[in-house]
Amino acid sequence: MADKMRQSMYEAEQSDLQNEAFESDVYNRLTTIMEETQKQVKNDELRYYINQVVWFSTKQTLKDKMHNEPDFTKKIQK
Repeated sequence: MADKMRQSMYEAEQSDLQNEAFESDVYNRLTTIMEETQKQVKNDELRYYINQVVWFSTKQTLKDKMHNEPDFTKKIQK
């Protein structure tokens, strides 16, 4: 799962998507990976930790995006 997430986030960052399109793309990518993984995971505690990893990765990606593109924050708030 981590390799899929890393590759997917790399592809998202390489795309020219901005603002809501970027957020939507990241959300869809991570949700898809999470759903695929949850189909195979039967343990509720493990499923909880997987969800936490996904949301941490999402937040970190957005922080990195905001740090690298200062105008990104202003565009989100509009």
